[in-house]
Amino acid sequence: MRSVPFLPLVLASLFGSAIPAQADCEHTKAVEVPARSSLGPSRECDEGLDLVLSGLQIAGRARNCPLFAIYTPTHYEAASTTDNTYALAYGSTAEVLIRLDCTPHRFLLFKLDSTCDVVSMTNTAELKLLVTKGCVEADILH
Repeated sequence: MRSVPFLPLVLASLFGSAIPAQADCEHTKAVEVPARSSLGPSRECDEGLDLVLSGLQIAGRARNCPLFAIYTPTHYEAASTTDNTYALAYGSTAEVLIRLDCTPHRFLLFKLDSTCDVVSMTNTAELKLLVTKGCVEADILH
């Protein structure tokens, strides 16, 4: 049985795997996309007492409550660059659809108030978390 020296084998495997990685450098970088939110169409929620006493009308105010809201947290996108870098994904976050509804608050038979409350939350999209890393230089390895 023939033995192969261990150190040259290890060095050859290290240099052999690093050089093709250099040729495949994506030339991208992670660009931050700031958090944002948007509201859907709204509806009117009655608020307060509506009374008519001897021709005098006491009317409650109306409050607008959006049907839904969309929250997109801070995330990253890969963008082209002339730098010798690539964008590496290290996790993810989710865009959230929040459904809202009017909730009346009563005392006995009288409606005192209403609030706009969260009914449900649903993840709608997976967004990447990226970091910019440098590509290995072939000149350093030689």
